[in-house]
Amino acid sequence: MELSYDKMMKEMADGKYRPAYLLHGEEPYFIDSACKYLEENALTENEKVFNSHILYGRDVSMDQVLGQARMFPMSGKRQLIIVKEAQAMRSLDPVIAYLERPVAHTVLVFAHKVKSLNKTSKVYRQFKDKGAVLSSSPMKDYQLRKWLPGFLTEEHGIQIEPMAIELLMEFQGTEIAKLVNELHKVRLRNPGKTINSAMVQENIGFGKDFDVFEVQDALAARDKAKLVRMVIYFETFMKPGDIIALISILYKYFAQAYVAMVSKKNREQLFTELGITEWGFKKLKVGIDQYGYKLSEALGIIKDYELRSKGIHSQNVPPSELLKEMLFKIVTL
Repeated sequence: MELSYDKMMKEMADGKYRPAYLLHGEEPYFIDSACKYLEENALTENEKVFNSHILYGRDVSMDQVLGQARMFPMSGKRQLIIVKEAQAMRSLDPVIAYLERPVAHTVLVFAHKVKSLNKTSKVYRQFKDKGAVLSSSPMKDYQLRKWLPGFLTEEHGIQIEPMAIELLMEFQGTEIAKLVNELHKVRLRNPGKTINSAMVQENIGFGKDFDVFEVQDALAARDKAKLVRMVIYFETFMKPGDIIALISILYKYFAQAYVAMVSKKNREQLFTELGITEWGFKKLKVGIDQYGYKLSEALGIIKDYELRSKGIHSQNVPPSELLKEMLFKIVTL
């Protein structure tokens, strides 16, 4: 059976363990999380001593794995075998015959990271028919925005504001393990019930006295006076890596504004395509009204300074100076 992560975790929390699991895909977080839960909960403390076997694909053969799977537990009602880094094994095909009649007292787990198995392959179909399959794929931006608040509420009893999610993704990307790790750091320093953008900014990105989305809004509105004050702040507090995150935020804004301006789709279709709400569209409208078709020129400038921020065509220039140049060029279009 194919199971979602939530369904699989609920089954195991209810004490139901299937004879075989295939955990596969490019997103390692859910695979690691499921393995950790199995290690901690599938066996009692006494059973773990003799019946918990954590193996690694690069160190064992399939014959060794299946030989152990067919053995009786030393004590208790089941044994647990987890093969981590299963993608390093020569082939998973030998498990097909084992899964015809899987051993009832063994929970056999293959954690196959880096890439997914072919869903038309016989070994995949056998795991699906005789055990359980978890496909762990990377989340897209819109999926992460939807998933993360519920995860934090259910797993940690906390909430996160939408702008904090946006800022977190801009600074750290969409790799879930990295995001969760950074959120733990924020929580250690801010033990309240809600994570806001200021907390993310203070602990992960810029300092606490500055909101990076203010740059976006000031630039969109051509608020030169406010931009000057921000540039002075940059010269004091900006760290080398901060310019990359800020450029990413600005590029996303101007790209969405340009698409919204030229799109022939209705509001509902446009909002779905861009992953925005009515509030987000109102923000884009400010930039559209101020720049019009010069939005494409702004995108070209931002792209140029993205390369410069990475040392291409612009070595040994302080990031604050690069950012000042970029903002001036855009606001004077």
